[in-house]
Amino acid sequence: MASEPQLPSADDILRMLMEAEANGGKFFRAVDQETLVGGKRVAKQKVPKLPESAATTIHQVKVTLYGSKPPIWRRLELPSTMTLGRLHHVLQAAFTWDGYHLHVFETACGEFGDPLQDDGWAERQDEETVTIAQVAAALRPCASREFVEAATWVPVPPSVTPAEPDYDDRLERTLRKAFEGYDLDLRALLQQTRSTRPDHCREHRLSCAALLRVIRPNAEALEVGPPRATIVLFDDLLTTGKHYRCCEQRLRELWPRVPVCGWFIARRALRLYSSARPAQGSGIMKNAASLLP
Repeated sequence: MASEPQLPSADDILRMLMEAEANGGKFFRAVDQETLVGGKRVAKQKVPKLPESAATTIHQVKVTLYGSKPPIWRRLELPSTMTLGRLHHVLQAAFTWDGYHLHVFETACGEFGDPLQDDGWAERQDEETVTIAQVAAALRPCASREFVEAATWVPVPPSVTPAEPDYDDRLERTLRKAFEGYDLDLRALLQQTRSTRPDHCREHRLSCAALLRVIRPNAEALEVGPPRATIVLFDDLLTTGKHYRCCEQRLRELWPRVPVCGWFIARRALRLYSSARPAQGSGIMKNAASLLP
């Protein structure tokens, strides 16, 4: 005859509740130390102090509608002291939107949004309390000084050659600003032998084979000497990965034993759906914005 299951005593129940509370506390403390950025959990950072130079500097911000083909994007030059709240209104004007949808900025310092759109449970901070400069400054801790100084940093070459008036060196300027004071080995080891039309201006994207033909080593940069222990290819946005693959192939042809990796600083701001009608041209509700000093 089977015996009846023994019910837990009051002391057993109390002990189980205390253990559950302790374990739950550890879980929630761990969650509080992380934040969600672009679908991935990253270590949450404190909001940096506003740099003294922010009053006299601007940030170049590239905003691309996530998933748009061909890419739909805007490049904006904004005061470094502009708050994320003001940035939201600038984005509305840049894309001719009318603010019919909820929005949130996902950053390494946590989420920021409009307090009037608070859903009551998200730990969202007021977007008017933080500036572009402060969010951009949070990029620096993403790579340790040891990692930065052990690598050779190579910006992905732009689609125009240095001889052209539209040549854009913002990637080099970004790295110099981000790692100011470090022993930074920054070299344009690669360059395009001729200018090409950007993919977003083409009906059909440039093929990998065609791009590879125009990406060549920069003889002047090679004269400095061999690279450090690791080569880091740096770009402000990763879409198809074509430029990265072509650049990686050229670098491996030069140094087959040196590891090559990519470092991209695109910050995705996810736009939340609401029951209101969509604004014109805003069928895609996600955008990627890279903050470039």
